[in-house]
Amino acid sequence: GTEYLNDLHVFDVPVVLAHGIYISDSDLEILKKIKGGISHNPISNCKLSSGICDVTKLRKNGINVGIGTDGIGSTTTLDMFEEMKTAAYLQKINTMEPTSIKAYDILKMATIEGARVLGLEDEIGTNKNIIDKKVDVIEIDNYIEVNVTYEIIENIGIQEKIE
Repeated sequence: GTEYLNDLHVFDVPVVLAHGIYISDSDLEILKKIKGGISHNPISNCKLSSGICDVTKLRKNGINVGIGTDGIGSTTTLDMFEEMKTAAYLQKINTMEPTSIKAYDILKMATIEGARVLGLEDEIGTNKNIIDKKVDVIEIDNYIEVNVTYEIIENIGIQEKIE
């Protein structure tokens, strides 16, 4: 797998690895050094029974992880909010720890960390240096569940309400 690709010099250039489900400790050592990262596609992984990407472990090891949809053929939706929510829930199941990943981390994976995976962090992903970046603005209307908290990110349904 990863060692073979490394021997072929595949990682000498930026690369986007899809899913990242079956990653060994030796794979981690190689992936720490690559440019690019992993596109985590949680709904696709659920629908296809592929497994759960250990996002918390990857991120703790400094590997860029972005959230993707994988495409209509394996997700039945291209809804990034559903992908973000599913990504958060899967990490809680995977680690058996309800606080293993925060809503803000999930939002970062869907924005700036996703941009880093694609090698586009200087062009997209944040509203910093807005003059130099392309910025998408979204309006969230009638999407918020009735879980009013003090954390705005929590209010868009990414993660459970604050206890």
